[in-house]
Amino acid sequence: MCLMNSWKRRYFILSKSNKGDYILKYLKGMCMKGSIAVDQIVSVEIGISNSEIMAMVRKMFRCFPEEVISITTENRCYYLVGKSR
Repeated sequence: MCLMNSWKRRYFILSKSNKGDYILKYLKGMCMKGSIAVDQIVSVEIGISNSEIMAMVRKMFRCFPEEVISITTENRCYYLVGKSR
């Protein structure tokens, strides 16, 4: 399993939509690239439960598990790596 090509630097903003529900938007620079509807999130955890993926992320980004957030929806897993804990 190789995830290296799919890693992109993005900035995240949590905002409220016009309907009143929350959306986690991700941007590249000032351009919105996508969003995650907060009510569609199945789980959020610190680190990555799959030890193989966590080991690869630690090696690639030289980070601690506490600097990684896993967001899981029905369709996709998002791994966010921060600059600090």
